[in-house]
Amino acid sequence: MLKKDEPSIQHYWFGKAYRDMWEAIRDSQNRNLDTARDYWRKAKSGTGNAAEVAIPYLFYGTSAGAVVVFGTLVWLILVPIHIVIVGSIALCIAVTFLTLDFIERGYLLFKGWTTVCPHCGEKVALPAFQCANPACGKWHYHLRPSSFGIFKHQCKCGQKLPSTFLSDRQKLKARCPHELCEKILDAEVALCSSTSVISIIGPPGAGKTGFMIAAMEILLNKIAPKNFLTGRFTDLDSEHFFVDEMKYITSTGSTRKTANHKPPAFNALFESSKRNISHQVYLFDAAGEIFLSSDKLSNHHQFKNITGGIIIIDPFSLPALHRKYDAVLKKDGIAASISKDDVIDVIDRFVIGLQRHFGLKHNQKISQPYAVILTKGDLFNLRKIFYSGSVGSGMTQQEERKRVDQEVRQKLNEWGAAALVNTIDTRFSNTMFFCVAPINLRKKSMGYDAELSCVGIMDPLMWILESSKAPIVER
Repeated sequence: MLKKDEPSIQHYWFGKAYRDMWEAIRDSQNRNLDTARDYWRKAKSGTGNAAEVAIPYLFYGTSAGAVVVFGTLVWLILVPIHIVIVGSIALCIAVTFLTLDFIERGYLLFKGWTTVCPHCGEKVALPAFQCANPACGKWHYHLRPSSFGIFKHQCKCGQKLPSTFLSDRQKLKARCPHELCEKILDAEVALCSSTSVISIIGPPGAGKTGFMIAAMEILLNKIAPKNFLTGRFTDLDSEHFFVDEMKYITSTGSTRKTANHKPPAFNALFESSKRNISHQVYLFDAAGEIFLSSDKLSNHHQFKNITGGIIIIDPFSLPALHRKYDAVLKKDGIAASISKDDVIDVIDRFVIGLQRHFGLKHNQKISQPYAVILTKGDLFNLRKIFYSGSVGSGMTQQEERKRVDQEVRQKLNEWGAAALVNTIDTRFSNTMFFCVAPINLRKKSMGYDAELSCVGIMDPLMWILESSKAPIVER
């Protein structure tokens, strides 16, 4: 973000006071010099004999010299006093606004409040705020306690604007401060909530969008009520996309292709009744095509703010399952929905993109929790291999997760994906394997019908949120 000129009027004691002081000093000195020049002219005005010339010369000449000498002495005494007075007042004000700014920043840090722009993915420490005067509309990028004001800033149009969280700053219209975005934000959400950023990565056709839809359904209607929270989308575009995609899944059995290499992001806010918890979950599905080139990741700033992630694997793209079920999938007309790209290539390019553009060191593993998910578990009852009614009884949730993790790893090795498991272990330091069925396809005499089943979705979501210490599950 480029530094922008602030349209606020700087506080008197940090700008105009010094200009006024130097003007007063300059004016005083000029007056002294003008008086001395006037005396000197009078000194040279005497006429007549020597005595008549000498007396005014002596009197007025001495007066001119006295004005210069004593005037300068007084000026040298008063100027430092003036500077000390102005500086002392400015220092007191500076200490006040710095203290308040420190308190505000400390409070936000203590609460863990930070946000990520749902449009560009950049972290937003402080949004830009629009002047409340409809005739002005200028944007203020530093509306916090500063030399422009402690509790209020005054716009150059004359409008006073609140500048602290103690006032109504969050009621002003706000937008992303980053120059290449500048999309409108909900100021209250941006200023008073923490954020989990969860990325979903995988090749085209692996089922990322279907998982994202199911995940948001579980977050809003299962995890939130379970933790005594209410959840809502923070923007209408996300909500409309969610509703439209659910209808599309029901009618076609699939999701629409993620278009234009633009990650559709779901940003939902979860709050407790007493507002002591206010947390955003920012869930984004990048078009699979961007992982086919690491350089395409550079504009997706979400990746540098990730708190957790999900790697989607289409099990029917793996060698053993592809050989076993390819003919049946073709016969049933759903072979086209199976991913054709190698997940290892996607992971490698993802990591290379993070190294090139987002500061990941060459030999450094990704430390955030990543759930590795076999999707499409509804087909051929694949998920029942790992989750049967009798297996796992009496186990704790953590023990059951570890059991499934080991069994999924074992099956991946059997299905010819040992290199994939090794790549994941090499690139990531905190992973857990799962198998889910976001969409349930039911075979009918005339093809398939579908529903958003969300089977198994809650467990990987809870694991990611718990591992990243998200406040909506850390109660």
